[in-house]
Formats: sequence, C-alpha cells, structure tokens
Amino acid sequence: MKVVLKSKEVINLKKKIRMEGGNMVQTTILNKVNCKFCGKELEQKELLFQLNDRQFSIEGQTERCDCQESKIYWKKIEYEKNQKEMFAETQRKNDVINKLYNNSKMNIRLKSYNFNNYKVTFENKKALNKAKEYADNYIKKIEKGSLFITGGVGTGKTHLAASIANELIRNEIPVVFGTLINLLNDIKDSYSSDGEKEGYIIERYSKVNMLIIDDLGKERPSEWTLEKLFTIINNRYENNLPVIITTNYNRDKLRERLSNNKNYEIADSIISRLYEMCKGIAIYGNDKRKELV
Repeated sequence: MKVVLKSKEVINLKKKIRMEGGNMVQTTILNKVNCKFCGKELEQKELLFQLNDRQFSIEGQTERCDCQESKIYWKKIEYEKNQKEMFAETQRKNDVINKLYNNSKMNIRLKSYNFNNYKVTFENKKALNKAKEYADNYIKKIEKGSLFITGGVGTGKTHLAASIANELIRNEIPVVFGTLINLLNDIKDSYSSDGEKEGYIIERYSKVNMLIIDDLGKERPSEWTLEKLFTIINNRYENNLPVIITTNYNRDKLRERLSNNKNYEIADSIISRLYEMCKGIAIYGNDKRKELV
C-alpha cells in the first residue's frame, strides 16, 4: 500500500523510519527546473520508503544550486527564516511568562527580587548559594524536594524565596507565592462571589508545580485556616510536589504559633509533613531593613 504524505507529516515519518528501521527503496525525478542565477538544471525528486508492509512517498524539495549567487540567496532566506522563528519563540515565551506571573499572586516588589540584587554578607552567603543551587537543580529536574527557609526578621528570607520563584517562572515553571492569609483569602472570597470556588482554589494550590508560603506563623491561624493549610500540604505531600516555606520560627516555636487554643493536633500534622518534605536553609545576620546608612 502506497501512502502520499503531506509536508506536515514528513518529519514524523522520518523519525518513525529511524526508530523502526524503514528503508528507502526508490527515487523518482518529479520535475526539472533551471537555476535563476546561472541556468544550471536542478532536479526535484520523490522518495519512496518501505516501512513494514506499507510504502510512503515523500515529495522532496528542488535541489539547491551550488553557484555563488544561489548560495548568497539561500543564506539570506535561511537568515530571515531563523529571525522569524526566534521572534515567534520570544513572543511565545513572553506570553507564557506573563500568564504565569498573572497566576502567581506575586506583587511588583516580589517580581523585582533576584539573586543578583540580594545583599550578600558573610552571614548569608551560604544561604544564597544554597538557594541558587536549589533553583538551578529544580529547573534541570535534578531537585524535586521542598525547602524550609528560616531566619530572623529582615534577614532576606522572602527575597531568596522570591528569587527562586522568579527563576522558575522565567523557565516557564508555574509558581504560586503568598503568605498563608493572603493565599486563603481567595478561598474566603469565593464564598461571597461568583468567581473561583473553594474546591478549585484548593486544587490549584495543591497541584501547582511550586507553592511558596511566605512568613508562616506570622499570623495566628484560626481552626478553619489550619484545616485548609493541612489539606493543601497533605495533598502536596501525597503527590510528592514541592513547597517552599519561609518563617521566623524554629520547629517548637512554629508549633506554638500554629496551634489554636493549645490544640496541637493539626499543627503537629502539618509540621511533621513539612519537616519530612523539606531541606533547610538558615539565614543569619541582622535586620537589613534597619541598615539605612
């Protein structure tokens, strides 16, 4: 059986032939034209391939002349084609990145943070290098784990977390970033609006490639808040999806901050999962916001 292919099918066929060991069995001259520069006769051929019990016909392009004028012409054509493809790819990537930022919940300040404008000191240099390494390895799909960034007020935890987020988004990896209250306000808003519903929002936080919760423990959570946080963290835990946490507190103090009326059950469940999931980065040093001079 002979099948004549359209141009869009040719690339897929060539891959299939290489993988499955097909052979070219015949070439036929379809047409002859003369070079418009030097007049040399050029051929256009049809290639016939055998793959299992089927034959496929590929209509080849007319051969290119090797005269100097033709070489210059085709070089210009290839350059213009490459420029169009590069422009289209740049436009595609920009559209994707803009959409990811719109869905990330990151504000203008967070979007401005990167590893290059992080204020490096002797105390925080190790933390910066670890954050860079984490981001690089995550993008390369070497790193799949979670991250727990601790340090005092103003030591740059949010800056490092946002720098990781910006690196991921620039590499077309979806991120959601926010404080716990900020993230869960979307759920509260869903109760009194016709927008996204609670289940959809929790699913988005549970399944996004990277979830970053900033300043965990800063606000005293209600029982409702803890239940939603546990659902999200547990969903990510069960599906091996990473989370990045920044906090001012060590394990014991975070337990106190997350407990509601000394009810530690949910807080312990959340912290237990986070500590199993996460590697730690500790940032040392003073509050950089106070260093105005």
